[in-house]
Amino acid sequence: MQGATGAAFYAAVRNDATMPICEAGLMTDFIDEAGALVTTATSVLASGDLYQFTDGSGVILPCITPGEIAMSVSTELPIVVAELGALEYRFPAFPLDGVVLIDGLGVSELATTSSGSGTAYTGTLTNGLEAAVSNPKVTIFPLNRVGRPLGAATSSDTTDLPAGGSWTFETTAVDDVGVDSVAYPVASIQQ
Repeated sequence: MQGATGAAFYAAVRNDATMPICEAGLMTDFIDEAGALVTTATSVLASGDLYQFTDGSGVILPCITPGEIAMSVSTELPIVVAELGALEYRFPAFPLDGVVLIDGLGVSELATTSSGSGTAYTGTLTNGLEAAVSNPKVTIFPLNRVGRPLGAATSSDTTDLPAGGSWTFETTAVDDVGVDSVAYPVASIQQ
């Protein structure tokens, strides 16, 4: 999608493996019509799911649950979409056994609100972990009728959230809210 300050690239990726894929990322090479590399964008694939090792270490990490979809956004890319010839993808990630899905961060009370530059989202991020978290952030992707992201709205804060604590947010605006949306919360876990 070409924007005023550069192009934006949105991706949705499903985990078709039989185990969680952890610390997943997306590396995208943008190639022009002559076959030359224009730029490479790297981003994290957000899933909202947290897993914990079963070895008693207490280590928690973000993973994509088998069958679930993760999303990513790269903005202000120094490309002109009309001049691209191809894209090439790489998915650095770790398929892991010996981890279990745990209650983590949740988003509730999601609603839209009109702003001068489009539509923003409001809601509440709740810390369902047994540990405190800091620097909460939520990314909301509005979706088209087949589940592809149309944009990304974000909100972040530098606050600390104790176990069971919550943070009320309002995101940046998007132009198109689509027919549905999905929210991916993240935060730094204080272990």
